[in-house]
Amino acid sequence: MKRRDLIRSVALAFVAALAGTLFSAPVATAAPTGEYQLVRHHAWWAATHVHEDRSFTWIAEQQIDTWIPPQEADVWMERRTLTGKRTWIVGTEEEAKAAGIDVEGGWPTGEYTTRYGDFIAAYEGREPQPKAGEWSWPTQEFQAGLPKDVLGLRARLLADARGSDWKALLQVKKARYSGLVGAELKDRLFQALDGLLGVTKVPGVVDADGRTGFAYSAEKEPWRDQIIVDQATGAHLGERGLDTVEWYGVPPGTVLSQVAATTKAGVAMGEY
Repeated sequence: MKRRDLIRSVALAFVAALAGTLFSAPVATAAPTGEYQLVRHHAWWAATHVHEDRSFTWIAEQQIDTWIPPQEADVWMERRTLTGKRTWIVGTEEEAKAAGIDVEGGWPTGEYTTRYGDFIAAYEGREPQPKAGEWSWPTQEFQAGLPKDVLGLRARLLADARGSDWKALLQVKKARYSGLVGAELKDRLFQALDGLLGVTKVPGVVDADGRTGFAYSAEKEPWRDQIIVDQATGAHLGERGLDTVEWYGVPPGTVLSQVAATTKAGVAMGEY
């Protein structure tokens, strides 16, 4: 592909952590009514398109709602929508459209169902199957195998992160985003971050819903990751991502990913 025709899209906030939530296969039965946990993510994520000698960057508002059943083998549902709201960082909407860039798309939308939370199975042409437990997909079995004390959990985080405090924070961020972390582990994950020298606490950080808390923050050029926590209750509010160097005309310190997370238990699949 010639450089003048290159279009580079960047969906931030570590979309790799969201892979597997895009496609679906038909399934037979859902879990009993009222036994689902609804995890809602109100997100603003960035896209960058490079066209000839111009670059364009904006953040787009979207809503990702996931209904998690009590058993992994039951039916899961995900509903993804783009609101159409965009905030421009480099360039304008008029300039981008004049250059032939599609500013409406870039992210999957629609309603999907599958078993095991394996939403990508249909796209890969296979049956849904259980996922291996890891930090970005902390199954019940994975969580049961984690150390029960804070020091042990911190050591495990660092071991899996190969000694990187930033990667350790990223592992916690992915785990909390998944909505799968049990009540017993939630606070302990944050306590484990407290002892990492490369993780700082930043006050006055706002999530996508406008709620303010402090953020566990760590960085590795060119990116700074933050997990937002309610100062009073210790509850997980969401996350934020910023660049630390200029790229494609985006100034350092620009918020390129901002998410608010909320949960609700005891709902029916597809209902709020």
